[in-house]
Amino acid sequence: MSADQANYQPFCFLYYADTNTVEPVPFPMSRDVHSERYIRAKQEQNVRIEAYIERINRDWDKGLSFEQNLETFFEKNQTPTSVRGIIWQSLEK
Repeated sequence: MSADQANYQPFCFLYYADTNTVEPVPFPMSRDVHSERYIRAKQEQNVRIEAYIERINRDWDKGLSFEQNLETFFEKNQTPTSVRGIIWQSLEK
């Protein structure tokens, strides 16, 4: 079982036909049967996502001007002049 099922209690239901009643009978479970791999993987994913967002916010000063953002990108990524020309030319159409 995975850790997201740690609080799940499986039951079997006994039906008594003579009294038309049902009795829930829980299966015996020990607490150490669950794998915490799911929780650890989710926590590691969250840490990676937060680090990515921090890096984006720190490395990129975004503004409302698409052209200015593109120029900033070109400078930070050392985009060749020929590539810049092609991009600017395609944006003019």
